[in-house]
Amino acid sequence: MSQIAEHPEIKDKIIASGIRVGTVVKTKFMIPFITQSNPEGFYLLDLDLTLNRIQTAGRFIKKFDMSKVIVCSGSNLSKTSLEKFCEITGAKMMFGRFMPGTLTNPSLPFYSEPQLVIISDPQIDTQAVTEATNAGIPVIGISNTDNITSQ
Repeated sequence: MSQIAEHPEIKDKIIASGIRVGTVVKTKFMIPFITQSNPEGFYLLDLDLTLNRIQTAGRFIKKFDMSKVIVCSGSNLSKTSLEKFCEITGAKMMFGRFMPGTLTNPSLPFYSEPQLVIISDPQIDTQAVTEATNAGIPVIGISNTDNITSQ
């Protein structure tokens, strides 16, 4: 069991905030992370497993120079949270459309060579995932119950 999961006050805050509530759709890739659905039909994420993965991701992120970590988001829903994350950690924010070639074409003026890429939604940020994978850059993603995570 993770150290985070042993603290009931953290679980209580997550439950109160509603961030463990997914969508009304679940994919086979996300089934291991889903515990049940609520009466409205929304799937609920497994708190223990999710907190364990967050802790693992945190330990992994800690190994990198944060000035060489980029956080990508093509979604308006995550903009505020990711801006705050970048402000606190010193990571570089890439908000909006991820331009093809950003990680793979050194002749472009916006070319970047990060050590780690963090994405907010695998469905929206597919270009960033593809380029990071092609360049051998590790990717950490935040997924919902309806995400396909095999790519």
